[in-house]
Amino acid sequence: MTLKAYSGLGLASIVGLMLVMFTATLQAENAAGVSTVGSAIKLTANGGAANDQFGVAVAIDGNRVVIGAEGHDDGESASSQGAAYVFRRNNSDTWVANGNIVASDGEALDGFGHAVDIDNDTQTVIVGAYTDDVGNNVDAGSAYVYTRSGGNWVQQGVKLVADDASANAQFGAAVAIEGTRALVGAPGAGVVYEFTFDGNNWTQQDQFVPGTQVNGDRFGVAVDLEGDTALVGAESRGNDGIQGGSAYIFTTDGNSWTQRQRFNPSSPVDQGFFGASVALKGTSALIGAYFENANNSTTQSGAAYVFTGSGNNWTEQARLTASDADALDSFGYSVALSGNTAVIGAPLKTESNRDKSGAVYIFDRDTNGNWTQSSKLTTDDGAARDALGFSVALFGTEAILGAIWDDSFQGAAYLFPAAQAAPEIILVAPTGTENDPNSDLVMTFDEPVFKGTGTIQILNSNSGIVEEMAISDDTVTLEGNQVTINPSTLLNYGETYEIVIPNGAFVDADGAPFAGLGTGN
Repeated sequence: MTLKAYSGLGLASIVGLMLVMFTATLQAENAAGVSTVGSAIKLTANGGAANDQFGVAVAIDGNRVVIGAEGHDDGESASSQGAAYVFRRNNSDTWVANGNIVASDGEALDGFGHAVDIDNDTQTVIVGAYTDDVGNNVDAGSAYVYTRSGGNWVQQGVKLVADDASANAQFGAAVAIEGTRALVGAPGAGVVYEFTFDGNNWTQQDQFVPGTQVNGDRFGVAVDLEGDTALVGAESRGNDGIQGGSAYIFTTDGNSWTQRQRFNPSSPVDQGFFGASVALKGTSALIGAYFENANNSTTQSGAAYVFTGSGNNWTEQARLTASDADALDSFGYSVALSGNTAVIGAPLKTESNRDKSGAVYIFDRDTNGNWTQSSKLTTDDGAARDALGFSVALFGTEAILGAIWDDSFQGAAYLFPAAQAAPEIILVAPTGTENDPNSDLVMTFDEPVFKGTGTIQILNSNSGIVEEMAISDDTVTLEGNQVTINPSTLLNYGETYEIVIPNGAFVDADGAPFAGLGTGN
């Protein structure tokens, strides 16, 4: 980062800020703060206290997680300056505390830990401190990057602040990091900043805003980054007289960022907060709108939207709501996405008569692009006002969920192996439209599968059902990744047939069900 960011602060301030390149406050690796609760692993801060708000933000990548605790008191000089905690899965497949991090120049109410992200490949963690004062700019905000070195978490370069830092910008309210690139949202100013690492320091590379903007849009309240593409939320953006929120896709050529598309909700409500949470994975974007009405009826229960595409061509694929939606659940307050699995938090959900204990919902997408709620996650030790789902993150088959109000606002986080990747078809033979209709149909999955339950149907496009085969029949055989279907009915040349396979007809070794095939296949 460039020193001009500190112009006007005076030499003493510049020197003070340059001296923050110290090792973070650390703890040796141990199992403190790690316990098993039902099917989940519960993580808490070793020595945590009431009002720490551990779990306000969570991130997971590979075998590490980072958890923000913006209310943490370091016990020395700054009340509620905030902290971030790292946990690691060791070679024994056991999660252990991997160090806690506080800002060496932290002050009271900095909001350090309000936002976090981690890149396990480069072993770097970014932490936002969105209410840090920069010079005379109150709540201008900052962010810090740490790297793993010599068994310690060490701050990498000087802290990140905006070149045009201003009061109440809330720089650091949202952060994302990938390799040598980091994005920092400043919703108070309506700007997202890009920083890049040159091997020695992080430097502001660019900043970007939407093509049209109104003060108070809160552009930058949520950000996600994948490669050269960024997804940014603007939860208060107006559209056609309704202040329902928006989200934006930007791409970079390595020098500057260009807006590609603006997303608006298909069922907007005023103050629906579409864009309050975002997640980006490949050609899919997931956007939370936690104050929208489920099914256009349940008041402010929340919703989430899936968009698919690339470049300038994205379309809405689905609007997701909870099957048991209630008013004020805040479904969509947090979202995460991996492959064909979406994780959506509803932190104010009342579960089993426990007021605002919170819940998290898992949705899976089938091969036809249809999304279905597959499960709902709660905790065995859940209590009123835990707010489970205040934050969520997902990596592969593991979800981490923040419960910021657990135990008198001390907070906790839960690791669930519940976001299981369902088996998917990667190859079908024969292919094309001119085939022997009486040849076997062979489907190859991306992992070994086993027989589940249900009935396969073969349909003639003109006359309807031709044959039904129970999954348990000998006409359906399995060998490793391959499923072979051999109908007993002779099919006619020159006619079109479809095959319908129900959800759960095949499962993987973990019991995750194949989503099935609908008509049109």
